[in-house]
Amino acid sequence: GAAHHPAHHARRDAHEGILVIPNKDVTGSRLFNYSLHPTTRLRVPVGVSYATDVDAARAALLSLVPEEPIVRRDPPPFVAVSALGDSAVVLELVLFLTDPAELVPMRWRLQDAVLAGFRRHRIEIAFPQLD
Repeated sequence: GAAHHPAHHARRDAHEGILVIPNKDVTGSRLFNYSLHPTTRLRVPVGVSYATDVDAARAALLSLVPEEPIVRRDPPPFVAVSALGDSAVVLELVLFLTDPAELVPMRWRLQDAVLAGFRRHRIEIAFPQLD
């Protein structure tokens, strides 16, 4: 939530911290407001081995998206290859939430689910190979 004071604005962030912004900074700067729009984008990057079947990893990631009211189905969740790194193909699970306060908790739940799901499907999460 937001609180207003004559000298500053205060905003609770997703980590339950309070961000205090002096009014002079608000009036003279551009701000990115995550809670103004009713939809918040969540990105969960996961690096997989170059030997991984990317289509199988993509399907596994999508299967882990929970059927919860805060997860929007329009636009639908998707997985994209976001980078070809030195040690990994980086996939990014992208979904849209109706509550910005759920951004961090949902990321944590998904990361736990990815770790368990990839182990179950024998999909290797990449790590740096130092030879």
